[in-house]
Amino acid sequence: MNLQEPLAPFASDNTEIFSQICPNSAATKQVIEPLAGVLRDPRIFCLDAPLGPSSLMSVDYLVLADSSSFPSATSTDSRHIFFDAGGTIFADALRFFLTKYDERGIEMDHIYVWEAKKLDASKYWHGTPQDVRDKWEPRLTWYNGVPVTAEKGNMHNPVHRIHELCRIEDFCAFKLDIDTPHLEYAFVRQLLENHGHLKEFFFEHHVHTPLMSGIWGPGVDGSLQDSYLLFTTLRE
Repeated sequence: MNLQEPLAPFASDNTEIFSQICPNSAATKQVIEPLAGVLRDPRIFCLDAPLGPSSLMSVDYLVLADSSSFPSATSTDSRHIFFDAGGTIFADALRFFLTKYDERGIEMDHIYVWEAKKLDASKYWHGTPQDVRDKWEPRLTWYNGVPVTAEKGNMHNPVHRIHELCRIEDFCAFKLDIDTPHLEYAFVRQLLENHGHLKEFFFEHHVHTPLMSGIWGPGVDGSLQDSYLLFTTLRE
């Protein structure tokens, strides 16, 4: 998600392109990116789209929640918590999510980050402007060199922490990207059993498809049809 030359952004208020969803009784109807293509930016296979990491990893089509779609998020009693499993470095993806939520009226109060590969702090914050680091570092709990586990009740199971920490009035979001399909899907199954007041979930389902086989490799399972069924269920 570390983009070099991003594609031109979509207009997220275009209801001919984007879907609409009403997450729960505490939220209003919001726009959300549609389930389309290989569940990435649908322009990556267009002939006039720039090829390479900038188009393949484009996140311009994602539509994050905002304070108007979750009015409870503006309450003084509401906490805003982001869970990041597979943190790599701050500038890769976490900065994108925190910045976009902030722009949309949801400023995260606390962030929990797990990264299995132990890093020096200088490496984790590499490429992050000092003012951005000064803002977010005090709010960040960094489990450096600590892999996540699907063991229920374990403090390093992000789903368990969501169940433990998130209340109905809170805004909690979870990004799962550990590149271990069987473990990722274990977390997905736990969320399907009980989402624990999670408001938004970001996850790349690795499946068999010739369009992505060169990127995902052989260690995948299922099909794009399975992905559509899974994400449709998660949105219900």
